[in-house]
Amino acid sequence: MLHRVVFVARVLCCAVLLLCGLAACQPAQSAKQEGDVELTQGLWALVSLRQQPAKVYDDQPEVHLVFIQEEAGMRIAGSDGCNRLIGMAQLKGATIDFGQMGTTMMACPKGQEQGQEFLRVLAETHSLQREGKILRLLNKGKELAVFENRAL
Repeated sequence: MLHRVVFVARVLCCAVLLLCGLAACQPAQSAKQEGDVELTQGLWALVSLRQQPAKVYDDQPEVHLVFIQEEAGMRIAGSDGCNRLIGMAQLKGATIDFGQMGTTMMACPKGQEQGQEFLRVLAETHSLQREGKILRLLNKGKELAVFENRAL
């Protein structure tokens, strides 16, 4: 009987050590701040582009992004303030690479320059930073664009 108890104790001890070892291999989770929003929740409206306030024109959509997680990767939808855009992005932790973005070719009375600059910023972006309802696109630590989350 004593041998059986010792055997069971050894098995349980090994199981606990194995689980602790597996837990140590898991990537560290960053502490969630109050009000944190998942990237795939809602719409991310542009607040500033290259340190300049984003412009919204009458009868035109605001510049925004929507992130949609799919099996093949992260799908991107949105608007450059005139044209709709779609594309894919590779996201790994805080690193992001926006792939080739496709856009419609509408002629809008205003905002063409901001739209083109927005697409250049997406191409230059290599990382992102989220703080609550704020999303920042960065290149080598330099802020390129700031977004605010809004419900759909």
